[in-house]
Amino acid sequence: MKKLFITIFALMLITPYVVKADGGMFPPPDRYVYEAEQKAAIYYQDGVETMVLSVKFYGNAYDFGWIVPTPNYPEVSKSSDELFTALDEFTEVKYPYRVFLPSALEGDYGATKQGVEILETKKVDYYDVTILKASDASSLTNWLQKNNYDFPKAASYLLQDYIDNKWYFSCFKIDTAALGYSKISEELRQGHATPVQFQFVSDKIIFPMKISGVMGQYDYTAKRLIYPEYYQPPSDISVLLYIFADHRQTIPGFSTDYAGWVKKETIKKFAYVDNEAWLTPKEDKYFLTRLYQTMSVASIKDDLVLRQAESDDLVNADPLQDNANAGFWVVVGLGSALTLGLIIALVFFQIKKS
Repeated sequence: MKKLFITIFALMLITPYVVKADGGMFPPPDRYVYEAEQKAAIYYQDGVETMVLSVKFYGNAYDFGWIVPTPNYPEVSKSSDELFTALDEFTEVKYPYRVFLPSALEGDYGATKQGVEILETKKVDYYDVTILKASDASSLTNWLQKNNYDFPKAASYLLQDYIDNKWYFSCFKIDTAALGYSKISEELRQGHATPVQFQFVSDKIIFPMKISGVMGQYDYTAKRLIYPEYYQPPSDISVLLYIFADHRQTIPGFSTDYAGWVKKETIKKFAYVDNEAWLTPKEDKYFLTRLYQTMSVASIKDDLVLRQAESDDLVNADPLQDNANAGFWVVVGLGSALTLGLIIALVFFQIKKS
């Protein structure tokens, strides 16, 4: 056990880890961790949102978690890291590496604290996941702090907004025992941890980000003194979103790097999870929009709400070649050719007869 603890600490101190979920990341008070990259692939159909989240982070916290709020009860499952590789290649837009912000959470699973209701605990790959509701921000903040997560009381209002709107909180923690398995440790060290998929009912397409504003509430003075060579508080966060919907989507302030129609079969082949397609779309085609922005931590005040663009104009995309009616037009073409040939033959016959 002592050897495992030393190994985990050493890895976290010198290497970046990747965790797949946006939200608020909370290390123990004497450790630090911050996000370095956020990505999300979102599919929206008939009032149900499927959101695959990917966050890269740096730090030396060997034991930490994060929290992801959703407007309704989520179904949580693992996804595939290759999804974002495939989407990046498909949209053909490349960016330099950027730095990100914090997210997290942790708890004693199966328990019910005053003001905090534990609804479900489960394993998702090598993550421990707890889904909960809270009646007030103070109870949830106390729960976080009791479990050794450095959530500032000054940021409790961020939780209260979610609680007032009856949102759910999905709490994640890496199973540190799993880090003893060399393959998993190597995956984390190289930035290929398991992405997490959420599916929940929502009347709009939403990317939960407001809780990330907790970064602006920390006092970094003490941690700078403890970690002068390693810790640099992030001032900006990069957000990259891929949205599959019935029309082109937009967010004020975000650049549209790609916008175009994608066929159902193409979407299914972007990634596989346990030998099954990561998603089985309902319609034959969807509009894929790629949105990007670098945001200052201080500017994070609300969740991101997608809205339909004024038009479905293409951006860096070719028109979709739709062959659905190809057979029909072949028959029409053959019929027209035969008719024309018959008319020419009749005319020739009449001329010859005359």
